[in-house]
Amino acid sequence: MNLQSSSIWTGHLVSGSASQAGSGALSKALFHGALALLQVGVALVLMTFGPGKDISRLAFAHGLVICGSFLFSAVLTLCGSRSYPVGTELFRLLVVFITFSGLLGLTLNGDSLYDGILFFILLALRNYTCFWGLTGTEAYSPAQIQRAILTWTMIATTCIAIGSLLAFRSGGISLGSTTRINGDKIGWLNANTVGLYCAFGLLLCVLARYLPAWIRIAVAALSAYCLLLSQSRTAIIALLAGVVTALVLSKYRRRMLVALSALALFVVMGLGNRALQFAVAIPTVASTLDRFEGDQASVLISGRMDVLRTGLDIWASSPLVGIGYGTSDTRFENGYLSMACESGSLGLLAYLFYLVLVLFQSRVLMASRDPDANDLGRWLACITIFAIVHGFGERTHAFQIATMVSACWVLLTALAFRRTVYIQSLGALQGIHPSEAIRT
Repeated sequence: MNLQSSSIWTGHLVSGSASQAGSGALSKALFHGALALLQVGVALVLMTFGPGKDISRLAFAHGLVICGSFLFSAVLTLCGSRSYPVGTELFRLLVVFITFSGLLGLTLNGDSLYDGILFFILLALRNYTCFWGLTGTEAYSPAQIQRAILTWTMIATTCIAIGSLLAFRSGGISLGSTTRINGDKIGWLNANTVGLYCAFGLLLCVLARYLPAWIRIAVAALSAYCLLLSQSRTAIIALLAGVVTALVLSKYRRRMLVALSALALFVVMGLGNRALQFAVAIPTVASTLDRFEGDQASVLISGRMDVLRTGLDIWASSPLVGIGYGTSDTRFENGYLSMACESGSLGLLAYLFYLVLVLFQSRVLMASRDPDANDLGRWLACITIFAIVHGFGERTHAFQIATMVSACWVLLTALAFRRTVYIQSLGALQGIHPSEAIRT
């Protein structure tokens, strides 16, 4: 690449003519339109069709949203948006390989060839939009892009939380009840789906320190309330993992130590037991704790073990390449097992390698002296840990076509790899070694 003749990601458009200004306004509109469709559009479709029984209408609506966001991002590229590639060739090839990994098993072992090919097309469109289409725009600076990604995702999760609150009230579910939501009975989403998006919204409130405090507190309170009513164990554990990661990586580690010391003193003085007794007196809290231990926990664990055994049997039928995309048999409450059944050992190993590269990339950015790059690295690390942990209890991974968590994660990943290439390229122009360019 000729860096001197190429367009460098400067954070603002080249001004000087009305046509350039119009192009900049169009690029910004396309960028936000694609993001809104990809995040808020998916949330609204899920809220509209998810509570119903017609899965085909839900899938069709999600397909329209994904195609719409792809068209917005494609036009954005045609408008002259140029930037550095998404990381190294190894990373780009890895993304392409994982995207195509479910096709081989589909052709060899799959039963639903039409559904599988349709799923692959939507996955490819979504991956292009997230990895290549949106994060390369020059309409905004990298810092503005990363904040826009978090903001639109938080808007989407807040929509889910508001809808869940209304559904809870109509169904008579509150902190005073032990009943866990049943999406079929109250005409709403699955409890674990509500838990996932509310937990992720809470994590975004912790990360998005650029937003006013009152907004973060209000969204966090709403999300926490709905998360508690969902009683989703996997979502709660994943949230704790993400928040702990955020605290460990925070610039305010001393404040964290003070808070932990105060908590230890709180427990030692005996006030912790009183607080626990008060919390257990709340029926929803008691029911949630029973899901972690007791009779409910035993039933849930045995049920999940049966599901895992079924998944392992399906994987064993085609261990190398899996049975392909588009079959309901591969949808397990475990993201890694689902990927293994769809793409086999080859796809699963490639995905695990992908996770290692993403975590390494976040570490690289956290070593930067640029505060925005540093924030991006911390955000990416926290969200990656959240998704990794949640994937053990639900079908959560980076290569899904209609989930706000996956889209946000992949968008930040693509931006992180682009940013490193950009920083190293600028350093090369100044005669700085790539490893040192990241730190300066």
